[in-house]
Amino acid sequence: MCDPFRAMPAQGMRNMTASLVTPGSIIAKEGEHEHGEGTSLADGNIISTVVGYVHVNEGAISVSPSKPIVAPVVGDTVLCEVVKLNEKNGEAMILAVEGKPGSIQPQHLYGQFFVTGLVDRFMHQTSDALRRRDVCRAVVKEVEPVVRLDFRERDDCGVLHAICPPCGDTLQAELDGDWNVKCPTCGYQAYRALADNYGAGWAELDQGASALNNSGKRWGSAAEAMFAKGPAGRATFIAADVREDGRERTYFRFEGQGGGRGGGRQRAAPGTRLFVGGLPRDVGTDELSELFKSHGDMTDCVVLTDDAGVNRGFGFVTYAEKSMADAAIKALDGHRINGRRIGVRDADDDKKKGR
Repeated sequence: MCDPFRAMPAQGMRNMTASLVTPGSIIAKEGEHEHGEGTSLADGNIISTVVGYVHVNEGAISVSPSKPIVAPVVGDTVLCEVVKLNEKNGEAMILAVEGKPGSIQPQHLYGQFFVTGLVDRFMHQTSDALRRRDVCRAVVKEVEPVVRLDFRERDDCGVLHAICPPCGDTLQAELDGDWNVKCPTCGYQAYRALADNYGAGWAELDQGASALNNSGKRWGSAAEAMFAKGPAGRATFIAADVREDGRERTYFRFEGQGGGRGGGRQRAAPGTRLFVGGLPRDVGTDELSELFKSHGDMTDCVVLTDDAGVNRGFGFVTYAEKSMADAAIKALDGHRINGRRIGVRDADDDKKKGR
């Protein structure tokens, strides 16, 4: 079978394939061609490092990207989305470099930032000025060994879009004491390091929305109270949408559930519920009910079992009236079932529980 790479002449630039190749695709063997732009050597193969088309030019094989490759440089302005927040630093995914359309290389896809580079104000943690999923504008300060971002240097840098953590609606710029954003749906208030053109209505402000950042000011009591709660007071993940949508809700009661801590059985009147102990392993609820039903009107009867369904050796019987329960105690306390003596007592009588 003819090797397409050997059959292709190396004179001039020629298309090797009409289809796109993706990063990691093997496009030639090492030694057959020199590897050029958009390629790399790996395990004796020349592989593509970009999405694009393969070309050969004067013995060198290269991949021309389907979109221009963008490499941010110091001073560039980028649009990014916050993806990770630690106490004193964070990470944002770079979505685009302003004024440079094209694809961003993997090594430049994420930028890091510090809490001191968010806003001209003392911040306890990064989550006090940003939250995950916030869309921001930032300035590139470094590109090696990693991309470093800064939101503080210019008024047009900072948060451009943010959503409410409790309900998911878009936060609106509104200054109220320490807080400068508010949710129109649930009333949630918080602080963001706002860019000038954050949200609607920013143009009505002389300095844009960044004027709501209260740069250089001390925090008030409301903010300090929240900061004092520590990380527990700073949810950085978006919660489920719990807004009422007008639909009728249906609540299900499962077996064994009920109000309070006592389970699903209705609490019996004092003196009507009996504890029956010492039951043989082969006695179930039906046998216990048969034994006690002759002494009055029973409202409940159960023999407790373990996870395997094995009798745990005790049960409870409840009568409609206390006099019926007293009669059952008198007749059956000490009664023998299959050779075993059972004990019957008032389940609510604390004086007899230790007996």
